[in-house]
Amino acid sequence: MAKKDKLIEVTFKGERKALFRNRHELELDKEEYVIVEADRGKDLGWVSLIGGLVRLKRGKGETKSIIRKATENDLKSHEDNKKKEVDAFKVCKTKIKEHGLEMKLVDVEMQF
Repeated sequence: MAKKDKLIEVTFKGERKALFRNRHELELDKEEYVIVEADRGKDLGWVSLIGGLVRLKRGKGETKSIIRKATENDLKSHEDNKKKEVDAFKVCKTKIKEHGLEMKLVDVEMQF
């Protein structure tokens, strides 16, 4: 059943989670993809927690908003970005080796 809760937990790549306000009172279900405000624009994640438990996690500070439900085009862009991440990972690994850098590349993430 879709919920119009005001505070929603959204999960992103790498199991990173954050709380967002549902200011537009969207009817959202768990595991539904949404577009949210991010530090550098927008990001895509999925609803991981709705209801009273989310309020218990609430910390201090500003809570960004859920902008809208993700569209088919958003999901396609997300899949395209995942392919670009694989290529970017390979390029970064090569550059690290070429420059003799003492670092270990863990992940590459293309933000929505």
